[in-house]
Amino acid sequence: MDRPIIYSGEQGRSTDILFAQRSALIGLSKLSEALFGTGTFVTGLTVGPNSPAALNVIVQPGQIFMEALVDATAYGILPADTAHSILKQGLLMDALTVGCAAPVTVGYSINYLIEATYQDQDTTNVVLPYFNSANPSIPLSGQNNSGAAQATERQGAIVITAKPGAAATTGTQATPALDAGNVGLAVVTVAYGQTTIVSGNIAAYITPTIPSGGALANSRNAILNKSVAGSADTVLDPAGEAVFPLQNMTGAVTGNANVIVPTAPGKWIFANNTSGAFTRTVKTAAGAGIVVPQGAAMVLYCDGTNVYDATSAASVTAASDSTYADSSSKSASTSWVRGAMSAIAVAAGFAASLTTNGYVKFPSWLGGWIIQWGGDTGYSTANTAKGGAWPIAFPNAFLACAVNVANNNTTAITAALLPSGVTGYQSYCSVANLPFTYIVIGH
Repeated sequence: MDRPIIYSGEQGRSTDILFAQRSALIGLSKLSEALFGTGTFVTGLTVGPNSPAALNVIVQPGQIFMEALVDATAYGILPADTAHSILKQGLLMDALTVGCAAPVTVGYSINYLIEATYQDQDTTNVVLPYFNSANPSIPLSGQNNSGAAQATERQGAIVITAKPGAAATTGTQATPALDAGNVGLAVVTVAYGQTTIVSGNIAAYITPTIPSGGALANSRNAILNKSVAGSADTVLDPAGEAVFPLQNMTGAVTGNANVIVPTAPGKWIFANNTSGAFTRTVKTAAGAGIVVPQGAAMVLYCDGTNVYDATSAASVTAASDSTYADSSSKSASTSWVRGAMSAIAVAAGFAASLTTNGYVKFPSWLGGWIIQWGGDTGYSTANTAKGGAWPIAFPNAFLACAVNVANNNTTAITAALLPSGVTGYQSYCSVANLPFTYIVIGH
């Protein structure tokens, strides 16, 4: 970060102060870009009804982060810097009331798009004292003794606008498009004759948001609520939408389609909260992908070419129908439980394959223990060794094993399972072709 140099005895210059302020702004902005990227996102700025209710809504305090020119106009005596853009922070410190008038035609309704953008605003105008060379004891009133007030503060502000759509027959009115450089906060629907706006008239707009705990603290919890409605593919913006680790797909789907993620390494939790009997496949533009079932959440990752299910080897068995009061409760909950538990296990460092010949691998911070199980059929000749492989190799050592053989008669049976190394075992049985199962521990 650049800093001014000032020497002992030097007469102070206005440029020293302004240069330091601009350099600090650029330095903080570049740090923010390194942490959060250059995409636009908001925190707070929720939209709700007034109290008492009226034909307006209240935008709550919050922040917007958006790329903007360093200084589009001169900053005091420093010239404008229109050659460079940085991530700027706009603040709304107090709740803002925004009016939304009802249409004047019977049977019509109108959709208002509540949108926001960042803007530098020069404020706090004051008539400043200036040095009077003719009489230093009496300062000039304003620049050139003009008596004119001048801005003394450049604020990073948020401009909130209620953009009206075209009024139309109720049910056919459309939401207007975002203005360039804006993000949507909410859509407010008002009908003819309506005198108040209630919460049912307000729908949240799909905008990248950061939870109230803060961007850095929630870097693994930031959620994007993204409508994937209709039947067309949805492409996630690589610099904005795709950086959010939690992707909540919403909307009424009318055909099978894809959600396109960047062709670059990445990982996400995708939740499918759409309606309609159609699929959504998360994939890259040209690679293979994964279908996320409705009502389910899945941990997915991209290797730069294809998208994979990170929890396929760590699936959690769903509870039986008898666990629930009705089957609809089960279908609505077990998929989320599976996804959530799998995500937690993967995040904690567990790995598993819950199959007939499977394993559970504990993370290194729990000692790296591995529990494996499986089964096979003994050799066709009694008391003859038969080799087998563990479901996965032990990275370090085999420690202990227990074996059980199927014994459907009273004949005494001798059986043993001996490790032949970290990758497999040798089985022996006094009866030929007898199935056996085992459980083994190592690390």
